[in-house]
Amino acid sequence: GGSSVDAMAFVNTKAPDKGSLKITKTVAGVRDWDDVKSTITFTVKGPEYASETNGQKTFTSTDFPSGTLELTDILVGDYTITETKTDIDGVTVTTTYTVNSGNPTTGSSTTCAVAKGSTTTVAFTNTYAYKPVDVTLKATKTLTQNGQQISMTANQFSFKLTDVTDSSNPVDKGTAYNTVDGDVTFSKLSFDKVGTYKYTVEEVNGGDTTITYDTTKYNVEIVVAEDATGALKATTTMTKVGGSSVDAMAFVNTKAPDK
Repeated sequence: GGSSVDAMAFVNTKAPDKGSLKITKTVAGVRDWDDVKSTITFTVKGPEYASETNGQKTFTSTDFPSGTLELTDILVGDYTITETKTDIDGVTVTTTYTVNSGNPTTGSSTTCAVAKGSTTTVAFTNTYAYKPVDVTLKATKTLTQNGQQISMTANQFSFKLTDVTDSSNPVDKGTAYNTVDGDVTFSKLSFDKVGTYKYTVEEVNGGDTTITYDTTKYNVEIVVAEDATGALKATTTMTKVGGSSVDAMAFVNTKAPDK
């Protein structure tokens, strides 16, 4: 059924070498897989996908039942796996990966080899943490004499903030001083965990015998919880020790009349 030839030739075709690539996704911290899976995609670039756009294929969470994607019977060679994430309100994320159970490396992309007849496993882990919420506690200071408010100097009076969340182990959180206008501002408190935090605020007796120092002590409770967006929100309440709740902390000192 053909033409004459000068020589007889036979050509056999060998099937290309194949291997497998397994990609796993673990989510840790304050979010779980169901929370974040819609924000994560993977691109896999390598010989198997040479005919795809940019030589790579994109996979989404629907390709990851239970957080695992198995690419079996793919051409051997080097593959680059890259995770892409969109931001989630209120949290930060750190991504690490391992190749074939090696040491964890921080990053969202790696290149590894797929060898004939074997499976290369790349494991990505995302650890989510809350973005901190800050609270700055403030108070006011007034100095009176003969029933009238009088001026004061900056840093004339000092005020102590104590963390009493663990009542058996109070922690000094610093000292604040008044301005000439009577403003008292403590260093900011930063919270990255849900919980209830308790503090006390009181004036330090400066030892001036001509001044009667305010002995009022305030309890401050800060409740940190997730808001509707998933970010942390802090709610602060203040109460006079032995008294009722207040909207602001105020300290009034009295200077003895001049004689």
